[in-house]
Amino acid sequence: MKNVNLLFVKIFFVLFLFVSCNNNDEVSDVPSYSYTTPIVNPPAVFNVFFNISGTGDRTAEVSFDQNGVWRIEKLGDNRVNLTVSSGTDLISIFSIDTIGLQANSPYFVIVNNNNYNEFNNFYVGFTKLDLDYGTFEPKL
Repeated sequence: MKNVNLLFVKIFFVLFLFVSCNNNDEVSDVPSYSYTTPIVNPPAVFNVFFNISGTGDRTAEVSFDQNGVWRIEKLGDNRVNLTVSSGTDLISIFSIDTIGLQANSPYFVIVNNNNYNEFNNFYVGFTKLDLDYGTFEPKL
């Protein structure tokens, strides 16, 4: 009886491994852009991909064709530093924030991973919100 129970435990363990290691090949409908090339007039929902395998800042340049209020969020470990800059002003994003961004102005999305070596890839998510830019604060 002991051997039968051990056999069931082994089978359960193997099945558990197969289910947990199942590779989901679904492609996200959200477009992703690399930080290495300027992002001009992106859609209302998009991600910026950063390779943060080394230390130092990684900077993406993003510009929009219309004023808008954007939700900007870390789509990864919160230990990675994320800031958004207009070139003169700077806002640090600890997890998620909402910011008014002006049309035809370059914004710099800066990701920094100076303190950790276990990360390779990091995404920042942008979602345009249906809020009035004129009355919204903060603006960058």
